[in-house]
Amino acid sequence: MQNGGIYIKVGQGLAVVNHILPKEYIETLSALQDKCLTQKKSEVDEIFLQECGKKPEEMLHEVESEPVAAASLAQVYKAVTLDGDKVAIKVQYMNLQDRFISDLKGIVYLLKAITYVHPKFDLHWIFAEIIDRLRLELDFEIEGRNSEQCAKDLKKFKYAYVPKVYWNLSTKVVSLFSLIDICGGAPSCWNNICLRCSSGTSSNNPGKSFSRNSTYN
Repeated sequence: MQNGGIYIKVGQGLAVVNHILPKEYIETLSALQDKCLTQKKSEVDEIFLQECGKKPEEMLHEVESEPVAAASLAQVYKAVTLDGDKVAIKVQYMNLQDRFISDLKGIVYLLKAITYVHPKFDLHWIFAEIIDRLRLELDFEIEGRNSEQCAKDLKKFKYAYVPKVYWNLSTKVVSLFSLIDICGGAPSCWNNICLRCSSGTSSNNPGKSFSRNSTYN
């Protein structure tokens, strides 16, 4: 967990293959599903300066000092734009792009060690499956375009809402989405996301879809 970033992402992926790994491995890796490191506000400011040339407070009317969520690759802050729109700022962790290749090499060595100790558990195929996905997830511009495509695919479903992307304040490592109030998970919506979206998520992770207060269910 101290290594953060890609190590946590891979660990989360390994934690769900409970039909392959020993129980002891799964129990240890499962802690990564809901525990992630957070970065300092000064690091967030530095990322904004590198990407946008300004600190977040100079580009937005209001930015909360503490993150509302932290995941394997980024953390999220609530903010308000200069136009008064409520938004969520997703900021990638410091130096994650630069560490990508070296972190991948480190993970390969770890997988080789596991295979050496437990020859029956060759996990390299899992790593090959997720390496391309990791490259895509590190590019928030791809995520933004996928969100817009998903919004088009779900347009006729009045109960579905995909957050708007604020492209004027988004880059490959920083993204801004419209912020909406939610009231719980929405597993039924996930079916439509998987079956009807050409660029949506295919994971039924409970954190991928939510219900909101509205006239629709």
